[in-house]
Amino acid sequence: MKRLIAILSGIVIALLFTSAASADRPARDFLPAGDLTLEDVCPFDVGLEIIENKEFITTFSDGRLLITGTFKVRVTNLDSDESLDLNISGPGFVIPNPDGSVTLDAHGTWLFWFFPGDLGPGSPGRLFVNNGHFVETIGPGGITIDKQSGSQQDICAALA
Repeated sequence: MKRLIAILSGIVIALLFTSAASADRPARDFLPAGDLTLEDVCPFDVGLEIIENKEFITTFSDGRLLITGTFKVRVTNLDSDESLDLNISGPGFVIPNPDGSVTLDAHGTWLFWFFPGDLGPGSPGRLFVNNGHFVETIGPGGITIDKQSGSQQDICAALA
C-alpha cells in the first residue's frame, strides 16, 4: 500500500506541474523527483539518490502519461555504504483505468520496489532492476504484476 501511495502521489505532483493537455496537442513537462530512503524492501535500509534527472512527462488528453528522458540513481546500502549507480531511464506509460486503478507499462530499464505484503499476504519486500518489459497494475485491491520479461537484477543481493 505504501508503494501505491508513493506512485499515486508522484503522479498527482507531476500533474500539478504539468499544463493541461488539449485534445490536439499533448503537454510535455519536466518530471521532478527527490531522494528517498526505502525501508523493509531489503534486510537493510536503502538510500535512493538522484544523480541525473532529465526526465519528462507527456500528458495526453485521454489521461495517459508518457515518461521519457534520462534518469540515473545511486542505490546505497545504508548499513555498509555499498552502492551502485543505475541508469533507469525507461521509457513507460502510466495509464489510468476506469476502475480507479493505474497501469504502468514500462519498457527498457526501470527500478522497482515492493514492500512486504504488496504482492499479496506474506510476500517479501523486493528491490530489483528490470531490463525489458514490465507491466503492473496498482489499485485499491493491491498490486499485480501483469507481465515481466527480459532480465532482472536483485539489488538487495547486489548491495549485501
